[in-house]
Amino acid sequence: MKPLIFDPRDRPHIYVEKASSQSASVCKVVEIGHEYLVVQGEHALPLRGSLAFEGESYPFDKLDEQKIDSLHYTHLRLKNNSSEDLYRLLLTRLPTEQLSEWLIDQLPNNHPSESFQEISEEEIDNGLIATTFEKIILTLYKRPWLSVFLLLALSIFPAINIVNIKFDPSLDRILIKDSPEMKIYKNSLKLFGSDRSAIIFIQDPDIFNPEKLKLLRDLSWRLQKWPQIEKVHSVFTSSFIRNKDETLYTEPIFQNIGDDSRELLKKIQEDPILHGRLIDVPKGILIISIQLDKDIKILSTIATEIEKEIAPLKKDFKLLYQTGESKMELFNKQEMASSPMIFLPLIALILFLGFAFFIKSIDAFVITIFGTIFSVFWSFGVMTYFDIPIQLMIILIPGITLTLSATEIVHMISSYKTGFSNGLSKEKALSFMSRDIGKAIVLTFSSTSLGFLSIFLSEIQLLEEFAIVSFIALICDFFVTILYFPLHIKFISSKEVPTETKKKKLKIFKLLENKFHTTYLNSFFSSKSLYIVLLFIVINLWFASKVRMDNDSIEMIAPYTQIKKDLTYFKNSIGGMKSIHLVIESEESLLTPKNLSKLWSIHDKINNLLEVKSVQSIAGVLSLLNKEMISGNISDYRVPHSENLISQYMLTLSRDDVDPYITPDKLKANIKIYHDVSSSVLTEEFIKSVEHLVQEELAGHKLGFYLTSRNILNINAGNTIIRSQALSLIAMSIVIICLMTIFFKSIRIGALSLIPNLIPIVGLFGIMGMFNISLNIGTMVVAAITIGIAADDTIHLFSRYFKDRLSDLSPFSTASKSIHEELIPILTTSLTLSLSFSTFVISKIIPVLEFGLLSTYVLILAVISDLYIGPWLLTYFDLFKIKGRENYFRYLIGPRALSKDTDLNQLSYQELFTLLRSGKFEVLIKGTFIPKEEVMAILINGDLLNYKEGNIVKESDTVTQEDTLLFTITKKDLRHLSPNILGKLIKV
Repeated sequence: MKPLIFDPRDRPHIYVEKASSQSASVCKVVEIGHEYLVVQGEHALPLRGSLAFEGESYPFDKLDEQKIDSLHYTHLRLKNNSSEDLYRLLLTRLPTEQLSEWLIDQLPNNHPSESFQEISEEEIDNGLIATTFEKIILTLYKRPWLSVFLLLALSIFPAINIVNIKFDPSLDRILIKDSPEMKIYKNSLKLFGSDRSAIIFIQDPDIFNPEKLKLLRDLSWRLQKWPQIEKVHSVFTSSFIRNKDETLYTEPIFQNIGDDSRELLKKIQEDPILHGRLIDVPKGILIISIQLDKDIKILSTIATEIEKEIAPLKKDFKLLYQTGESKMELFNKQEMASSPMIFLPLIALILFLGFAFFIKSIDAFVITIFGTIFSVFWSFGVMTYFDIPIQLMIILIPGITLTLSATEIVHMISSYKTGFSNGLSKEKALSFMSRDIGKAIVLTFSSTSLGFLSIFLSEIQLLEEFAIVSFIALICDFFVTILYFPLHIKFISSKEVPTETKKKKLKIFKLLENKFHTTYLNSFFSSKSLYIVLLFIVINLWFASKVRMDNDSIEMIAPYTQIKKDLTYFKNSIGGMKSIHLVIESEESLLTPKNLSKLWSIHDKINNLLEVKSVQSIAGVLSLLNKEMISGNISDYRVPHSENLISQYMLTLSRDDVDPYITPDKLKANIKIYHDVSSSVLTEEFIKSVEHLVQEELAGHKLGFYLTSRNILNINAGNTIIRSQALSLIAMSIVIICLMTIFFKSIRIGALSLIPNLIPIVGLFGIMGMFNISLNIGTMVVAAITIGIAADDTIHLFSRYFKDRLSDLSPFSTASKSIHEELIPILTTSLTLSLSFSTFVISKIIPVLEFGLLSTYVLILAVISDLYIGPWLLTYFDLFKIKGRENYFRYLIGPRALSKDTDLNQLSYQELFTLLRSGKFEVLIKGTFIPKEEVMAILINGDLLNYKEGNIVKESDTVTQEDTLLFTITKKDLRHLSPNILGKLIKV
């Protein structure tokens, strides 16, 4: 029965009953072994008595007692062989972590060489993938003409097809192209005309001056003649229904501009159809709403023509600008053209500085630029075969490819330089690089490219096309890198072997390495690390629950842009840019008094909703006619009550007045609802309120209805984002597990590798919820992409660990060596990636901007997760699950420190473990003094002045002779240790 030593923070309470009295005192159990017990209390115990624990009594004799500060530590001997029963009861009181340690303690001692028997050196270095990779690289190195031939041959097809490339800034691509809702929407366009529009906003304090009105009238008439325009709605072209001198007029207000024009302004303000939609007299505003042909797919072209048309008029008015969907599409087109010209040079500069500063290699930069140029050229040429145009998300692909090209090239160059600096020739250094990381390179390429491809699970056309083209670009980049890398090494790369000064690690890397190494080691002896990770996960999951979807096209534009300022001013001044079509269906004519009254009731109640700017319907037109025909009073603003009146009123209207509201067979009517509700969430709530209102109104009537609009299509597309996000994450998780399982021949390691990659994703959704960042077309792709990118570092780290583990190093030494070897490549790639993605914040399109910010944040989280959690998981899996506890301290401290001639040999493994949990590990740079406070220190590795290895350092002014790893414990913490441990340390 091995001694059971309790953590000072979790010692169970036990009652001590004195033989001479009825009173009992409370003590804490420090340690229990075969027939003995050590307890801690505030008072001295009698020579004999009994213990009470969970209803049982255990008699004892007092053997020894020590007083440390104000606490009494008493050594008791239990009688009647009762120690085993108490031992079992106390064992159940252990926390889960300590109980696991106790169970592991019972495992047999395994020989180090038995660890990870399923992974052989051949499988790591000389497997089929690595061997094939090596043969290809060496063949291309020996036959450079083959690389040149393949690069040129593979460029023929893209060169022929790239001339056919198209640009499409259309917002249609954020919709689901073949959904049932899309079919309903298109059918509505056939019935009632297009709802796509361009808007010209004009405001001037003297806008009703005849000269100014003539300028605007001429503009409206010119636009009306354009073949791409179905109808121009304005006070110069739309009917103004009014009764004058007992004559009903249904003609435009300012069709004839004369001196009496101002007399109409008061009358206009009473018109519910025009005022507040096309004109606002008190504010001096006129609107020209241009209804575009429904077959036009690219609105930016007509927006450009409208800009040219209105440009000469801007000097004559205080405000005159184009807004609406067409202007937004033109803005997207301009942004697509200008943004890459800024962020591509910025990314290139970041990569150049990163390569030059961190890995001191211009070769890596040249190879990256060459690979990016060819891969983007190839992928853009190939995408014309799939009839994919350059659109809002595809403009990011050159920058993403340039950034991701660098990640694998850094690892390849680092591995090549390791071989080359050790005296290998260029050819042998390439061979070493292929065997060293060839398999990892293939796997990381696979994980990253599949991360982008997983976005294809989205039903949104924009994202589907982005997934295809980015996947093609990464495939092309992989092949270009393989073809060009040996060519560059042979003819361009320096023949000079790096000197020691060139290989010297930067101080910042040494500090970071020490930090990661220290944190990693301390995580084994303190539950704080686990608590911090769990707290991070819990907090971020709570905030993640607050993340909402938003697919609203207007909300995608940055608020500081002029177009967004114009949109906001329009919304605040007159509003009604967005529209919803409520289509009422009937088996009989809707122009009967009964049905028309129901249409008017629905019209009126919808118009009273707070979110609604205006409502247009056939019932509204006929109600206005009825008002003007009868008295002109508001009391007569209602639908006519007889079929005869309805028929007469209809005769006064032109087809242009009627067609947008009712079909020729009178069986379908369209109620247009204009609003400015922002965000998809609020719009969906508004649509549901309209739907509920109509259902209540039509209850008991033989009328059907449906709602359709681009708003609804946006919401339906947005709702698929959440489902697509979940599917892509599940797909990427399965891919990572499968790749790592294949790589390491172990499904346990495959599952283990997923943990460091999921934590950054939790952080992603947490920060989105924290800062109210919506899930949209830009933020949706971050998780799938970054989990694929983050997996690259995990693959390299895991690969390096198991490769070094074959050298029969201890798990701790292996993890430390892996951190040492992979720190520069991982930090270089992660920092350059995050800085490169951060350049997307210059975009004026919110989803792209948020994509850049969130990608930067997640990649920083990923590198912390990989270098902190990755080594911990590997060592834990290796040591705790396979090794057994007996070798634990030998691996950590080293055999010399535990030799017979050292102080630490005085402690048992259990006592040593308890000691180590009470202190902390520190990495001290060369020339550092041990902290001045009263501490004891154990040298793990390194060198101290006048120090004999394995002995405890007691002086507080000892200086390190080199970078040193120490374990330190303060006297304050020593007080809580068992007397057995204290006694051995005091003897020392």
